[in-house]
Amino acid sequence: MLSVGQVSASVQVTTQQPLLDTADSRNQLTIDKAALDNLPLAARNPLALITLAPGVTGLGVGTSTNFNPENSVDASANGRGANGNLYVVDGLDVTSSIRPGVVNLTPNADSVAEANVQTNTYTVDFGRASSIQTVITTRSGTDAYHGFASEYYTYQGLYARGEYGVPTGTRVAPFHTNNLSFGVGGPVIPHHKFFFFAGYEPYLSLTSNGTSLQTYEDPAFVSFANAVQPNSPEVQLLNKYTPANVTFSKVLQTAEQAFGAQDLAGNTGCGTPSTDNIPCSTPVFDQGNFNSSSYNNSKQYNIRLDKYFTKDRIYGLFYRDTISTGGPAVRPASSITNNYYTFSIQGNETHTFSPNTLNEASRRPVVISLFQL
Repeated sequence: MLSVGQVSASVQVTTQQPLLDTADSRNQLTIDKAALDNLPLAARNPLALITLAPGVTGLGVGTSTNFNPENSVDASANGRGANGNLYVVDGLDVTSSIRPGVVNLTPNADSVAEANVQTNTYTVDFGRASSIQTVITTRSGTDAYHGFASEYYTYQGLYARGEYGVPTGTRVAPFHTNNLSFGVGGPVIPHHKFFFFAGYEPYLSLTSNGTSLQTYEDPAFVSFANAVQPNSPEVQLLNKYTPANVTFSKVLQTAEQAFGAQDLAGNTGCGTPSTDNIPCSTPVFDQGNFNSSSYNNSKQYNIRLDKYFTKDRIYGLFYRDTISTGGPAVRPASSITNNYYTFSIQGNETHTFSPNTLNEASRRPVVISLFQL
């Protein structure tokens, strides 16, 4: 005769995710903060990790930084192109409305808490992508103050050489890049469930354009023009926009080569009234070497505020990018400067209903009145 045994039970709690979720057919990759900190990021762009997701093909972001107001990512899935991609930052669709699949806001990697990359069976929150859906969640502050600072520096001397890098013996144009990142987060008012997180990322880059041959007017020709036509608009322009920082190489054309020799009738050519009697041997155009470098000075800053109430959570988020690119010209007044600005601002409020409220609402009809007479 068998005796009655003791009844025992055990509960095991674990944070480890199951290797296979049999209740969901979605292909998804969650890129957490540890992955963003430890995996190599091309140009410090968090979108460079999209190609790690299962079913995704493409080369990624290449050398595109996160400052660009329009970032194209070479990544696709489901047999679609990159123009079928969707990008969301904290609930805000940041995909371009003009160029499908192009993202208008790429947050600093240090300001991202996680990125969720889905390639099929998308969540109903968005679900209008036919290729890849990338949902980015930004960092918020906590009960304790935390900060960070980092710098990523590179220049031509750090390039790998050999079979898989720059071919041995190949000269790389000089350049240097400083990509810095700073951030701080914590409570706005301690013990009041009010938090902030702020980040700042400056980017300073200088790239040599090498030496180029430039053509410009000879000083002897300018002196002659000032003597014979001092008030003409053309001479005033020559005086206003003078060339600089050019190393003289040779005289490219004299007055005889530029205007032609005197004709048989003595009416045209150098040394005639038609050219203000300029001596035929006067140098007119010179050729010289101009060594220049292009710059890219960009920065991104962001701030996020979170406030928790009994049944409500409110947060606001602001991002701004400023980009300044350009380089010098032979005539300093004609130097190229391009400025781009983009910003994103959003707010969100979430209310938690109690079970009793939901039960009461299910028993009574809800009527929304837009107009009342």
